[in-house]
Amino acid sequence: HPIVVVLDNVRSALNVGSLFRTAESAGVAEVITCGITVHPPSPKLEKTALSATRFVRSRHFDDVLEAVRSLREEGYLTVAMETTERSRDYATVPLRREPGVAVVLGNEVHGVDVRVMEAVDYVAEIPSFGVKNSLNVASAGSVCIYDFVRRWREEEAAGMA
Repeated sequence: HPIVVVLDNVRSALNVGSLFRTAESAGVAEVITCGITVHPPSPKLEKTALSATRFVRSRHFDDVLEAVRSLREEGYLTVAMETTERSRDYATVPLRREPGVAVVLGNEVHGVDVRVMEAVDYVAEIPSFGVKNSLNVASAGSVCIYDFVRRWREEEAAGMA
């Protein structure tokens, strides 16, 4: 599926491994790791990724803003998943198949880099109905990725793709 997952300084190798497994399972085109995010090859990453890193294209950027700018130049729709006053419900973000959608997921404590939120097409959030205002990054990424895939599949089934 034409989704690129961009990981912005995600510090936990367990979260990164989980996201690689989700990416592989959903048929995501690529995972881009940025900054301190652990990236292949890494024994820590493989503990959770369970070889998913062998089947998902990946590359690393030192700076997340450089990665986002590169994807925008390639024509990707860019979406930062972050809870802000500017955020819209992720389910209302219009999707683009060609070349696709890049989803930026942020650090577990600090979220997505503010510079990135100013550079992306959309800032989106998953509605939260509890006391906490967000999901774990691996959970949020999984929800978002699979919902985008579901929406594309529904379009295909309706003959809209």
